[in-house]
Amino acid sequence: MPSIKPILKVDKQKANGEAPLYIRITKDRKSKYKSLGIYLDPKHWDDKQLKVKKSHPNSNRANNLIAKRISDVSGAILQLEENEAPYMPQKAFEVLTGKPTRGLLEYSNSIVKRMSLVNSLGMVNRAKAVVSKLTTYLDGKDIALNEITVGWLKEYDTYLRTHLQNGTNTVASNMKIIRRILNEA
Repeated sequence: MPSIKPILKVDKQKANGEAPLYIRITKDRKSKYKSLGIYLDPKHWDDKQLKVKKSHPNSNRANNLIAKRISDVSGAILQLEENEAPYMPQKAFEVLTGKPTRGLLEYSNSIVKRMSLVNSLGMVNRAKAVVSKLTTYLDGKDIALNEITVGWLKEYDTYLRTHLQNGTNTVASNMKIIRRILNEA
């Protein structure tokens, strides 16, 4: 089970000295943060107990909100673990908000449409070919942009070389277009 903790980000203090409070989910040594929308003076935060000190005028309300959000995140994680599918910490926040992050295929298709208005036909056709290969590789299932890692890219590179028998220049051209998509995202 991933760890869930409230964190006061002192490095993001505002001019008035207040710092934002976040929830951190850590799974497999990867962390994701979600703002709680609460700003506190660091003197009102207890780092050991991970809660707002009683010296704060609304400490009970703030601590109850923190406990509720942690409970909501825990519930989302349990829901994801029931499905027995691998997931990243960001997925728990998506379940909470009901707003999934955009997927690679979805974003790629929107970029290809935009490119068709601006770029030459040859560039658009190359991008369509890359998206087609990605669709085949992912078996029609989209992957969230934040789940794309160096390891995933290496696996895709291997797929292009072995399964599709693409040469070095073709693989490099494909990766260049994927890099462009990821940079725009």
